[in-house]
Amino acid sequence: MKRKTLMIMAVLLLLLGAVGAWVAANTVSETRKIWQNDALAQEVMQGRLFAVQKFLAKQAPALPQQSWRRWQSAAKEGGNTAAPVLLWVENVDRARAEDYDELLDWVAAGNHVVLPLLDEESSADAASEVDTGAEGGLMNAQQYRQWLASRLGVRIGTAAAANNKTGAVPAACQAAENQRQQAARATNHREDNKAAPQRLAECAQQLNQIRLPEGRTLAWMAPATQTMLLNSGKTALWQGEGASGSHIVRVAYGQGSVVLLSNWDALAAPQYPPADVSGLNQYDHAYLAAYLAQDKSAVWFVRQLGSPPPIDTAPAWWRLWQAEPLLMGALVLLVAAGVWYLSMRMGALRQLPVPQERYLSEHLAAQGQFLARKPLRGAQLQWLQQQLWQQWQQQWAHWAQMDGQARMQAVCRHTGAPPAVVRLWLQPVPPQPTAAQWLAYLRSHQRILRAKKPSLFQSTR
Repeated sequence: MKRKTLMIMAVLLLLLGAVGAWVAANTVSETRKIWQNDALAQEVMQGRLFAVQKFLAKQAPALPQQSWRRWQSAAKEGGNTAAPVLLWVENVDRARAEDYDELLDWVAAGNHVVLPLLDEESSADAASEVDTGAEGGLMNAQQYRQWLASRLGVRIGTAAAANNKTGAVPAACQAAENQRQQAARATNHREDNKAAPQRLAECAQQLNQIRLPEGRTLAWMAPATQTMLLNSGKTALWQGEGASGSHIVRVAYGQGSVVLLSNWDALAAPQYPPADVSGLNQYDHAYLAAYLAQDKSAVWFVRQLGSPPPIDTAPAWWRLWQAEPLLMGALVLLVAAGVWYLSMRMGALRQLPVPQERYLSEHLAAQGQFLARKPLRGAQLQWLQQQLWQQWQQQWAHWAQMDGQARMQAVCRHTGAPPAVVRLWLQPVPPQPTAAQWLAYLRSHQRILRAKKPSLFQSTR
């Protein structure tokens, strides 16, 4: 049996080895590169201006940089910095009118700021937390548009719809598409070449051309549904021009200037391979960032223009009650039920009396009284009669062949008991004896047990 088991195991090992060799021979291995974009993770942690901050630090290492979470801190701590300073503001959702006014006063002193347009959807969510109509509250979309038109001379419009007619593709769009295809091939990234014409058409629709005063033309790509229009009589230092409208504009204010952007997509962290949405490494976005920072004394980065959200000073239990009234109501009822349960079962404890000791004779007497009161007398007498007959059968081997008279004479002669006492146990006992019969049977049983010859209850062999 052992030899057979070893043979089976050897065959199984050979089969496994053959299968493994076949799999190894038919397995094709190839080296694949996985591209990890650490800049995107850093952008999530440190804000959307992280790529611009790193680019300017590398492009102009001698240019001082400072970062703040809020504009109020920058204005307070950086007040001694000489103009001109370039300020990048990442978010304006929680900005109030006085925040904008304070910022423009700082710009009028000879500084420059880059601002995104207010996201009307996110601003509506932020404004719902405070009273927008009260003095000092957040501006809603309509108030923001009125402020923008009155202070900077810029109106917000809607981007033109895409034109399905095939037209000339700008050289910048074609260069970006070629860069995309080349990066996809370098990284073995699957690219949908059939979608290239659609991407080129969208690029031609959304692309902005910026003509700088120095004579150079830059390509700016930041798709958005909002565009910027100038009031009649208002002249911009430069602005983007495209089929869908202007997505970037620079206007003078006092001794400084304000650059308005539709969004931050054009200055986002680079992606490799390039995505559909543009980034800092595409088109002329990096050049424009460096162009804005030239001849500046410092560059500041601010995460939020507005003030922090109001702090709720109400107690924690009250805020929780307002947020989850049903849960808090159920919790209160549960606590009340627990208090009621404990209060009903706490108080003075009654001391139970010490139980009295009982002797065996008292226990037997109580048991006899219990049996005497219950309809068990007949069963008890039958059991006593059965015990006597078993003893008599052991005493006389021919007990079964003896008649009643012979049995009575034998028992009377052996025990010395009178016939009247023995006769009760030789006859069938009544099933429901009366109290008198019960006592008579017990007395006769005691007389038989106390007979002169106790060998009756001893085994005779």
